[in-house]
Amino acid sequence: MHSSSPALVFYLILLLALLIIRIPGIGRIFRTLNTMLHESGHIFMALLLNGEVHEVKLNSDLSGSASTSCNSRLKSAMVSFSGYPFAALSVLLLLALYTNGRYRAAYLILISLALVHLLFFVRNTFGMVWLTLFVVLLLVGLTFASAHIAGLILVCLILIALAEAILSTLQIAKQGLTRPRKAGDITNLSRSTHLPAWFWTLLIFALCAWIIYYAIVAYFPSPAQVITELKTFF
Repeated sequence: MHSSSPALVFYLILLLALLIIRIPGIGRIFRTLNTMLHESGHIFMALLLNGEVHEVKLNSDLSGSASTSCNSRLKSAMVSFSGYPFAALSVLLLLALYTNGRYRAAYLILISLALVHLLFFVRNTFGMVWLTLFVVLLLVGLTFASAHIAGLILVCLILIALAEAILSTLQIAKQGLTRPRKAGDITNLSRSTHLPAWFWTLLIFALCAWIIYYAIVAYFPSPAQVITELKTFF
């Protein structure tokens, strides 16, 4: 960050991101970013396996769905599995780009993902409106904002996506263990593979937890740096 206290600013933005996602209505609008990343995982895995993507929905209640078809149960299972890890990996990639000063690349990735959804797959009203506004926000930030402001906008979005990735992973783990027949991707995985839902629950939780842990350890400023910056104020 272009700031005399980059670590302190980072954690202040993290606090702001956590507050934003708790605001009724507004919080859901920002949290939909994680839904888009999640559904992107299903889309790209289906296309990678020569499957078809029929329709994607991004809903106002933070739920989403990707209607896909593949020619084998194994491929269908891989598509179902990809959503949560892809969202977590996306946050990791965006954090890596941001901390290495490549914020423009991060912006272009998010814009490209949103446009892919908008132009080819999403047709429900909320999803189309959200994607349009998201692309406009990113284009304005990338084109008209200073590098410093553009960086602040980007890291706020990344940290919101990170917080939501953590929350959604915890929620699916709870559903997979307590309501295995109504656990979305985990239910589909269990049906496709005939393996118990708890197995897929633990596997997805462990993988996403490791990715998120690595992202925090590798790219969050150290507490010692924050303490050092705080001392400059006294």
